[in-house]
Amino acid sequence: MNSEREKKIKDVSGKVSQIAAIDPDSLARTDDLTKDINFGSSVSHFAEMIDVMKQLSGRDLSRLPTPELNNIEASASRLQSLINEVMEFKIDQDKPGEVCRGINQRIAGAYDGLFNNSSCRYHSPLRRQLITVELNARQEAHLPLCKNPRSLTNHT
Repeated sequence: MNSEREKKIKDVSGKVSQIAAIDPDSLARTDDLTKDINFGSSVSHFAEMIDVMKQLSGRDLSRLPTPELNNIEASASRLQSLINEVMEFKIDQDKPGEVCRGINQRIAGAYDGLFNNSSCRYHSPLRRQLITVELNARQEAHLPLCKNPRSLTNHT
């Protein structure tokens, strides 16, 4: 394995693991914001998106082709940007309620945009079950995780 690919795998794994370690409840910020202006309504959305990262963090990403690693990295980066937006939100700004609502709306609609690409797309509940079985069987048989990078997205 070349060093550029090893670095990519390490970087992607690190990003995924960092996000997977986040407690979605901590993103509500109900303690340091106000009763009406906080991110409590986004916790369930974050929980769903972070769950994808938790599942990916438990996988051997070195067996994925580079385009799949790039997709996972892009999804992780976009999710981290949303998390940063929540954590950097300040109540002492112009129209904080509107800003907070806008962030909550973006978070509520973010799942499909974040995970609507190859490796990450299989994390809808039914696809997750089907693909988990396939991936586990492939890992146990020491086969590549996917012969065709698009194979993970062809399940319905």
